[in-house]
Amino acid sequence: MLVLIIAVWSSLLAGSLVWDMHQLKQDTLNAATVAARANINKDLSFRKWAASHGGVYVSPTEHTPPNPYLKVPDRDVVTTTGKMLTLMNPAYMLRQMQSDFPGDYGTRSHITSLKPINPNNAPDAWEAKALHAFEQGSKEQLETQQIDGQSYLRMMLPLIVEQGCLKCHEQQGYKLGDIRGGISSAIPLAPFLARERESNTSMMLNHGAVWLLGLASLAWLGASYRRVQRLEILVRSAAAVEESERRFRAIAQSANDAIISADSAGKIVGWNPGAERLFGYMEAEISGQPLTVLMPERFRNLHREGLARVVAGGTPHVIGKIVELAGLHKDGSEFPLEISLAQWQTAAGQFFTAIIRDITERKQTEQALQESESKYRRLIENSPDIVYTFSVKRGSIYCSSQVISILGYSVEHLYANPFLWNESIHPEDRAVVTKAVEEFKTGSPFKIEYRIKNAHGDWRWFYDRSTGSQEENGDFIIEGLAMDITERKQAGTKLIEQLDELRRWHDITLGREMRVLDLKHEVNELLGQTGQPPRYPSAEQSNAE
Repeated sequence: MLVLIIAVWSSLLAGSLVWDMHQLKQDTLNAATVAARANINKDLSFRKWAASHGGVYVSPTEHTPPNPYLKVPDRDVVTTTGKMLTLMNPAYMLRQMQSDFPGDYGTRSHITSLKPINPNNAPDAWEAKALHAFEQGSKEQLETQQIDGQSYLRMMLPLIVEQGCLKCHEQQGYKLGDIRGGISSAIPLAPFLARERESNTSMMLNHGAVWLLGLASLAWLGASYRRVQRLEILVRSAAAVEESERRFRAIAQSANDAIISADSAGKIVGWNPGAERLFGYMEAEISGQPLTVLMPERFRNLHREGLARVVAGGTPHVIGKIVELAGLHKDGSEFPLEISLAQWQTAAGQFFTAIIRDITERKQTEQALQESESKYRRLIENSPDIVYTFSVKRGSIYCSSQVISILGYSVEHLYANPFLWNESIHPEDRAVVTKAVEEFKTGSPFKIEYRIKNAHGDWRWFYDRSTGSQEENGDFIIEGLAMDITERKQAGTKLIEQLDELRRWHDITLGREMRVLDLKHEVNELLGQTGQPPRYPSAEQSNAE
């Protein structure tokens, strides 16, 4: 009977835990949804404010040039003091804000439309699907997706055409109340999921405590109801504890990791073969010794203070966590270790058990990886070429520092304007570059020459060749090297000009020589008619000579 009651009680607690965890999952999703909606509402409010003022006039800069897609008569004006101003329409303002501050608060935003005036506002696949849904009457689109290997909650709300929108978009045929487009927001779920895991852990511990309390209550009631059954339960419990201890000892003896137990005074009371291999002490010589003999001198006072605080009822800082520390071998050498600490209570008092693992090899591997990455980075930074990684959708992802000396742009400026490289290509060369990229996607080699305007307004010739590519979530990423060949091009042009000049002088000189020979021929004929001996060779003789 008691077993049945325990089974029912356990089922109730398990059902409660499953339900609470389900509710917590829903709460997590709701919290992320609220954050996404708040982010979009912020953008909507910003755009509505800008639309209510008809846009904002600002001084044009390289970063904020006049909007080439804004077709209104008063786009560019001059103040009475002669200052040039350009009109930033609401969509242009919002796009620049989203582009300049894409992840300052862990979120991503994007204004888009199925009929964008600015091609840079074109939607991705998910956004296009959401915009079609808005046209069918949907008021909101919500979905979780993987972006760059991380979980995100994506939300999109529609943009409705208002009076202030018609100034720029009436020419596209929009009317008041139409779906103009939408604003999407991507919220990283990592912090929400982390809080959910913490709450799940706390919830499981609470349910476990209630479950144990219920079991204790049932045991007490059963003991009060039938003393004989209580005795039987105690006997079984003792056997279970003994069996549990036996199993624990078997696991501890066979484990590769060190398993060490200590009492509330910090004295070692448990020591397995893994600990012998790790620290070099036999169980007989280490039992009863303080834990401080296993740690370097610099950690000992911190250990004593922490142990005293926990024993006195204070909040533990490392129990239940995995911590990296340094251990002290019997021979006096230090080594890195990873420790997981647990606390448990018995009638004999308070005890602590640590599972310890030697992480020397892992640390050496991490150091070797860091050195390899550092060597690779130095190699890139010392290369005379510009080493880059470029995303067809996102623009510049990485660019080596040579871009500063070759183009005059800082790396940070290029990252803040990810499509600046493409926008700086000479108009006559853009079709060549676009064609080369499309052919590269199908497996053709990527080796082209084209011109780029640098920060000073000069055109520089580049020889661009790819070293690799990859596709990631529908995005095509190119890795390559760009070599400045301006001087070589200029040298080739100068050589061609010199050859043309030589040909021109050759033609002029040859013509003069022919006229001189003809003149000699005529003089010889005249001299022959007068009976005078010829003084000049004939043209045939000159050619023969």
